[in-house]
Amino acid sequence: MTQRTRYFLLGSSLVLIVGLCTGLVAYYNGGLPVRSSTVGPAELAYVPAGATAVAYANVHDVMNSEFRQKLHQAFPTGEERDKLQQELGLDIEHDIDTVVAGYTGSMAAGKKDGIVLIRGRFNTPKIEAEITQHGGQVQQYGGKRLFVMTEDHPHGQGADAGTGAVAIIEPGLLAFGSLDTVKKAIDAGSNGQNVTKNDEMMKYVGEVSGTNTAWAVGKIDGVGADPNIPQQARDQIANIQWGMVSAHIDGGVSGMARAIARDDQAGDNLRDVVRGGLAAARLMAGKDARIDAVINSVQVTGTGKDVGVTFTVPTEVLDMINGLAGLGRLQQSGAAAGKK
Repeated sequence: MTQRTRYFLLGSSLVLIVGLCTGLVAYYNGGLPVRSSTVGPAELAYVPAGATAVAYANVHDVMNSEFRQKLHQAFPTGEERDKLQQELGLDIEHDIDTVVAGYTGSMAAGKKDGIVLIRGRFNTPKIEAEITQHGGQVQQYGGKRLFVMTEDHPHGQGADAGTGAVAIIEPGLLAFGSLDTVKKAIDAGSNGQNVTKNDEMMKYVGEVSGTNTAWAVGKIDGVGADPNIPQQARDQIANIQWGMVSAHIDGGVSGMARAIARDDQAGDNLRDVVRGGLAAARLMAGKDARIDAVINSVQVTGTGKDVGVTFTVPTEVLDMINGLAGLGRLQQSGAAAGKK
């Protein structure tokens, strides 16, 4: 796979990352396949039943919000945004409506995989031309059009290992992921065996969706097996079964991080850890009123094994983040100019 084609696939993931990290989440009521649940966005019909985490982003609403105007320096602009548009044919600000993701891998098994569903307006001839130009192929699977790109693996994985795919699930809806995962997404949409069959997952989806602009729900079991996570953090994660994050975005950001512990004792311990962390943060802060405002807005909630942390990011902090992003761009420009 060439570097440009690799950028094509990774760029689609960047769109998702931008969405999740800045709270770009949306609720879309579209005409997708019949689901067993009316909770959450209809794109869940394409998330395979084995998914252990789901997340959503409303790109359109955020791009037109006061939040977007205040945080304009933190969004891809200029050369960065041009690259996304040239390589992907995607204009984040105008072409993308929603981003939906499902994590289908297993930390415990060391397998990391997922499906990304992007709804919007796409130049599909450009996508096909970009892939075929770099050795990709066009296939049909389950009545859907697939653009397939394969990368050789020297370690003996299966034929689909390293094979990336983009599928036109329906007009205006693209699926990104490995070839195997994209095929599973197509199957899920046709046979109804999708994540909405998971009653426990959908229970928490129903609790965090509603009017929130951004949210994610995930089963935490197995995350503690990731060797990249510090041991102290893994010890705490081992006591958590489910994790949720939700946010509402307007002029600022307000939201909640929530965990479902294994039992009441684990919940009490987790609340103590969070309170200790907040106390330490208050001691270390105190020099910037804006940071103090954020820390003081954090409240620990919940009883028993249900642990919640609410937070608010005021507009003054967004101005500070915007300024830091702008300074970073100036430093990068200066460094690039110095190399010429």
